[in-house]
Amino acid sequence: MTLSQFNKLSLDEKGEYTFKSLDVSFVAYRSYYGHKVSLYAAPDFFIEVFYFPVENRITRIEGIEESHKNIDLYIKKMSKKPKDVC
Repeated sequence: MTLSQFNKLSLDEKGEYTFKSLDVSFVAYRSYYGHKVSLYAAPDFFIEVFYFPVENRITRIEGIEESHKNIDLYIKKMSKKPKDVC
C-alpha cells in the first residue's frame, strides 16, 4: 500500500491496516494536547495514531513520510537519556 492510498482510507480502514497488518510495527509515542500519539512504521511510510484518553477513542490516523517534521519529535524523545536513579 502506498502513502496516498492509505490516506484515502476511512478511519476504520486505516485502523484495520495499522493494527492488523503484520508489516506494521510500533515505534514510539509522544503526547500532544491531551492526546497520546503513537508512531508506527509501515513498509513505505509512517503512521501516526492520535488517541484521546478522556473520550477513550482514536480521533485520527494519518500516514506520513519519513521526512515529515513530526518524526523529529519522536527522535528527540527517544534520544533523551533517562534520569539517574538514586
